[in-house]
Amino acid sequence: MAALPERAACKLVVGAPAIAHERGCEADLAAMIDAGLDAGAMPVLADLRARFAPDPEALPQVAVTMAPLIPAPDASDSQRGFTAPARDDSPWRAEGGSPWEQRSHCVRTTGRTI
Repeated sequence: MAALPERAACKLVVGAPAIAHERGCEADLAAMIDAGLDAGAMPVLADLRARFAPDPEALPQVAVTMAPLIPAPDASDSQRGFTAPARDDSPWRAEGGSPWEQRSHCVRTTGRTI
């Protein structure tokens, strides 16, 4: 029996226990690997995955309806009693403009960058 290349051996050593854990088939997987080794064949990870893969027909069908990522202000906020602030009530205006304008103002008045 030929030795596996290091990379393939590493994948097999990590992949086989992962399959056993994910599918709960430790005893069956061990028996299959033992039978293959007794016959002089190295286990092939792709074959193990295919053999112990879940039956697609047994998997539940799930329907997912995605909600909008950014709800319209009138759809979400008005239902909770919130209203959008008027344009003159913007916190940027109350604090002296946008962050860029505030930074520029600080540099002009103090000579230091914030």
